Amino acid sequence: MKRLLCILLILWAGRLMAQSGSQHLTFEGGVGVPLLDLGRLGYEFNSQHHRRHEVFLEWMKTRETDYQTVLLGLLIKPVIFRRNATSLRFRAGAALGTDFSGLIIAPLVGWEFSWVLLKRLELCLGSSSQLLLWAKKAERWRVVLDAGIKIPLN
Repeated sequence: MKRLLCILLILWAGRLMAQSGSQHLTFEGGVGVPLLDLGRLGYEFNSQHHRRHEVFLEWMKTRETDYQTVLLGLLIKPVIFRRNATSLRFRAGAALGTDFSGLIIAPLVGWEFSWVLLKRLELCLGSSSQLLLWAKKAERWRVVLDAGIKIPLN
């Protein structure tokens, strides 16, 4: 009976994953080229193998022309490097939104570096490149550097 319980315990423990089920609320702000400001609010959750997914709402405004966009999207963030309290992740995803005159689709790629502080609170620094389809020609390509915090929800 003891052996059976040990075997069942090992099989059950083998299914557990580190950080399974962790969820974060993200707040990010940034600047980019061409001179623009960024604000992003997101909900981030984990999946298998330390991969994270983020659903985000993003607002960007170009300083020179007052061109604004609002995007809702999904990011997939597989791990490139992970050690102790730091991780480097690749960002890939797409967003759908508007520039207040038409529809915009924006595929994006980039990276994110995060550092865990007290009680799973994370500081993050990232970069992303976006291609805005069906936007004004002068506003189609964006490169953004952003920083923010991730607040744990559980």
